Amino acid sequence: MKKIIALFVMLFAFSVGMNAQDRSKIEEAARKDVGMLKEIIELDKQTEDALFWLFVKKHDAFAAPDLNEERVKGIAQTIEAKLRATLSDEKIETLIKKDKNLFRQLVANGK
Repeated sequence: MKKIIALFVMLFAFSVGMNAQDRSKIEEAARKDVGMLKEIIELDKQTEDALFWLFVKKHDAFAAPDLNEERVKGIAQTIEAKLRATLSDEKIETLIKKDKNLFRQLVANGK
């Protein structure tokens, strides 16, 4: 019985550790997205934080194992809509004008 409990605890600890590593990679990718965006347009702290969490959700969604083409398009459309809602039209235009590929990368999978 003790061995079963110990095995269960080890399995649980391992899975929590894996989730923490995955989360760290996702947050790192989101920080990279925000950093690239900040190189093109100026962001205040509140907008930067909002975009960070948007990109965390983006990378988390794209990390799902059961993605199909339709879902990828849906995620990209949602991210684009939220990005456009968060940034002013002027900032979106500046971003697209200066680096259209970055805009595409920010709303898509980024690969």
